[in-house]
Amino acid sequence: FITTMSDEMDRKCVAELIKDVPGRVYPVGRLDRDSEGMLLFTNDGALVHKLTHPSSEIPKTYIVKIEGEIVESDLAILKKRVVVDGARFGKSKVKALEVEKIMTNDGERSLTRLEVIITEGKNREVRRMFEAVEKNVVFLKRVAIGDLRLGGVSRGGHRELNDFEVAYLQKL
Repeated sequence: FITTMSDEMDRKCVAELIKDVPGRVYPVGRLDRDSEGMLLFTNDGALVHKLTHPSSEIPKTYIVKIEGEIVESDLAILKKRVVVDGARFGKSKVKALEVEKIMTNDGERSLTRLEVIITEGKNREVRRMFEAVEKNVVFLKRVAIGDLRLGGVSRGGHRELNDFEVAYLQKL
C-alpha cells in the first residue's frame, strides 16, 4: 500500500504504521523526520531491492522549498554529481517551479519551490545536495516513486495500490 507521512509532533515510525498488517511487510525507502510524502509498503523483498537499489535507477520525485532564490549556476551544480562531506550523489534533475515572496517580521523573504528527481536515495540526499550550494531546505515532500504518484492520499492517510499500479511495479 501507499501512505504519506507528515511532520506532525505525534508522528509515527514506519513500524507503527504496519503493526496490524498480517505477514512480513517492508517499507520501500525512508523519509527523515523533517520530510513528508509517499512511502510504499510491500511483502515482496525482491521488489524492495529493485525499487531502492541505485543500479535500478528508479526515479524518486520530490517537491522542495528552499529559503531564497536559486541561480542557474547552482542548478547546474545540483544536476551534476554533487559531493558533500565525502559522499558522492548521483546525477539529478532539478527544475525551479516558482518563487514565492512572503512577509515576515524582518521584512520580505523569498522561498523557491523546485522539483527534484533522484535515482539513489542516500540518507538525507536532497537536503545535503542543497547544502552543497548553501541553500536551506524548509520543506521536502516525496511525491512519486517511478510513475506512481502520491496524489489523493491525505497527510497520515494510506491506500492500497490498484491492479494497474501493482502490474506496473512488477514490470520494472
